[in-house]
Amino acid sequence: MRELREMQPIQETPLGVPGLVLEGLRVERGGRPILSGLDLRLPAKAYTCVLGASGSGKTTLLSAVAGTLRPTGGRVEILGETMSDAAQRGFVEPEKRRLGMVFQDYLLWPHLTVAGNIALPLGFRQGNRRAAEMAGKWLSWVGLEKLESRYPSELSGGQQQRVALARALAVEPRLLLLDEPLSALDAATRVELRKLLRRLTGQLGFGALHVTHDAAEALSLADRLVLMDRGRVLQVGTPEEVFMKPATAQAARLTGPVSLVPAPVLSRQGEAAVVQLGGMRLSVACEGEVAAGKEALLVLRAQALSHLPEPLAIKLQASLVDALFVGHEWHVDATILPGAHIAFRSDRRPQAKFDVYLRPELARVVPPEADPHEKQK
Repeated sequence: MRELREMQPIQETPLGVPGLVLEGLRVERGGRPILSGLDLRLPAKAYTCVLGASGSGKTTLLSAVAGTLRPTGGRVEILGETMSDAAQRGFVEPEKRRLGMVFQDYLLWPHLTVAGNIALPLGFRQGNRRAAEMAGKWLSWVGLEKLESRYPSELSGGQQQRVALARALAVEPRLLLLDEPLSALDAATRVELRKLLRRLTGQLGFGALHVTHDAAEALSLADRLVLMDRGRVLQVGTPEEVFMKPATAQAARLTGPVSLVPAPVLSRQGEAAVVQLGGMRLSVACEGEVAAGKEALLVLRAQALSHLPEPLAIKLQASLVDALFVGHEWHVDATILPGAHIAFRSDRRPQAKFDVYLRPELARVVPPEADPHEKQK
């Protein structure tokens, strides 16, 4: 297999030019808003993951960027070039945007060999001989150099997705778009493909917009993470920032298992708040509209809780609800107050009543969630 260090960047990007700019992007279907005035500015050559539940609008966002769906409002710009502008009625057709696409269902041509699937789109610009040479190189880069004569039906799902990835990158796209590309694969293959995507991103320096509902996938792949819900952006940042400093309860849930414990706010000063938890007062970092005298939510990741004493940790009394053994640890569900559930990991199964240790520096306070009936108004 060709050494990855020999690979050259797909495309040089002028200094300071963003990879993707969305301004006031709106999409409606049947008079119903799918994207609601979405604003986003993403760096060039960054691997960006858009994480959201089904129906959040993430695939619609990808389609608007690809040009397969025409926005009803706003503007899309890729590497400094306007792709669509509803106000000016400007629209670049999908085939002229020079984007690479990778889908969940591979979409390989069944009558063509592996090499043929990659060479066909290249042949229009490079000629058949040059396209065949390039196809061989790309197959080497994705680890399939010995399978170039096989047909898609003779490959595993992971191998087919590698072919689809090689085909998308071979055209040297301005931006690579990936629509749930790993969701049809088994767990072990998903991990392999994540590693391949990260390796190729680092060596080739291409920008990518990858939509997924899988938090682990998004966190492990992204340079930049975008959280979406109901056609709006909830939060943007590095995976570490978004995971450890969620702006809302919904943002916390989207990025993985979390305990949300109601806690009255006693005072707030700057980016810290004092909350009451049982008979104790905790000083923790806070986010958003958290105000003294109001109810808020204490965000507790598993890292903030332990079955064993921790330096500067606060000891709480807990009651066991359930414990699930997963081979190397126990996943524990418990209560610390009436109606206040927590979840964390332990190296042993707790007793029915036990002590749990909370690290305030890893906790966070966010505003309470809006009433669901209010959201519908």
